[in-house]
Amino acid sequence: MLDALLKTVPIALFFRGIIPGAFFVLSCAVAFGGWQRVTHFDGEGLLSMWLPAAAFAGIVVYTIHRSVFYAVIEALLNWTEPLRRRRSDWFRLIRKSTVSEIIWRWKTSGEKRDVTDLMRHISVWSDYAHFQYASAWCIALGAISGRAIAGGAGKWDCPLTVLFFVLLGCALISDWRLQTLVRRVRFGRENSTATKDEKSGQPGRCTAV
Repeated sequence: MLDALLKTVPIALFFRGIIPGAFFVLSCAVAFGGWQRVTHFDGEGLLSMWLPAAAFAGIVVYTIHRSVFYAVIEALLNWTEPLRRRRSDWFRLIRKSTVSEIIWRWKTSGEKRDVTDLMRHISVWSDYAHFQYASAWCIALGAISGRAIAGGAGKWDCPLTVLFFVLLGCALISDWRLQTLVRRVRFGRENSTATKDEKSGQPGRCTAV
């Protein structure tokens, strides 16, 4: 079953889903039968059933997050864009000097030393944030599934609930900081250049170093 799954699913998507999916299986098992249920996982069952189930659940939740859940988050981030442009560094959660330092490191450490290297690093940062989002959703959906299987008799687990809020909070903070950095890469210097480019509808220049 695992071999067939690997042949039909892109390997990158598989790895993006396997760890969040493990949170889904763990949360579902705990909500259904408590932590003692987790101790009953044996090696053979883990490889034959739970690992493929984790991969499947993680991939499904990850794709739903990117197509549905993140659309709402992205709309909220876009709505707060004017606030990040006009407020102080503490509101952006990242200082201008830190943004410049990050961009300089990315441009000087890459092979081409241009916007291609910057976009590669930005994609990796984005993947980390989406990994945290997907892990949080897997914990929540796993708990809901476990309670449904138990006929509503299952319990919300305190450690996993805390972990859900920690992962979701970390993802939002990381994403918030990334949006500030992306805007700097796209439009260059803050305020005047960005505002002019945004009003004219023309793509900005990557002049920030």
